[in-house]
Amino acid sequence: MAIGLAESGFAVQKSHYSAPKNKGSLGSMQIVYHIGANCTDEDRLLKSLLKNVDAFAAEGIKVPGPGKYRRIIRETILNLNGATPSPDTRDILLDTILDDEPVNRLIMSHSAFICIPKLIFENGVFYERPQRKLRAS
Repeated sequence: MAIGLAESGFAVQKSHYSAPKNKGSLGSMQIVYHIGANCTDEDRLLKSLLKNVDAFAAEGIKVPGPGKYRRIIRETILNLNGATPSPDTRDILLDTILDDEPVNRLIMSHSAFICIPKLIFENGVFYERPQRKLRAS
């Protein structure tokens, strides 16, 4: 990793995702999506990552601003209504988020990804929504 990155103090668990070959631009990349926990972070991790966007870019890592992915991912998941997305859907999302820029790793963060705070105990069940969202992501 590049020297001089500001530390956030937050642990991040990485997972590997082999993106489908699309237009020969992306190939295989790692996607890191920090989902955090509601009301614990106030986007501090994301702000720390964005402070280092140039250093990350030099390493082939894209850290887009939240406006690039939060709304489109939320709307896509809602429109899928529990169905598994097609490879084309993934390609469109990645092309939109990355602006067709080839990268080795994509890092995103959203503490309300699983659900908004008022729905944590929806239907009397703790975090009832994750199964549907994880299936679509």
